[in-house]
Amino acid sequence: MYLTSPGYEPSELEVEQLADEVEKYTIASHLLYGLWGIISVTNAKNDDSFDYMKHARQRFEQYQLRRFIWLMRSIARRQP
Repeated sequence: MYLTSPGYEPSELEVEQLADEVEKYTIASHLLYGLWGIISVTNAKNDDSFDYMKHARQRFEQYQLRRFIWLMRSIARRQP
């Protein structure tokens, strides 16, 4: 396991917290690159080698999906 080292075994809570933090950064990354795609469309008007708008749409779709899943998991964890 990634968090283990000689003499140390992480708790389930620590593993969950790390996974949650990674997911937050993944969500932020999708948002950032979605915005980058939109900005790049205006800067690369004559560049047909990459579909910036398609890239932006895909990233925003993943942002919305992963954000929804993360929110549902957060709510489920708070339920007694």
